[in-house]
Amino acid sequence: MLPKNHAWQALPNMKEALIVSSWPLTSLPRNLAAIKRFEKLQALTRAIRNVRAEYSLSLQNEYLHLSLLIQESSKNNPR
Repeated sequence: MLPKNHAWQALPNMKEALIVSSWPLTSLPRNLAAIKRFEKLQALTRAIRNVRAEYSLSLQNEYLHLSLLIQESSKNNPR
């Protein structure tokens, strides 16, 4: 198996190393609502991991019980 950078450079028209290449551009439409929901999920995952780390909870022998209230914001109720 090739290292990632070697595989990258083996692709057509890839002249520079992966680490210095710019992010690929796309003309595909972006679903901004889905991006926002995913960012919220990322933030939730990060918060749960931070709590687990702060209280030294492992996945093998501890349970973390959380109660979540998820409320969509609207123009009338900004968050």
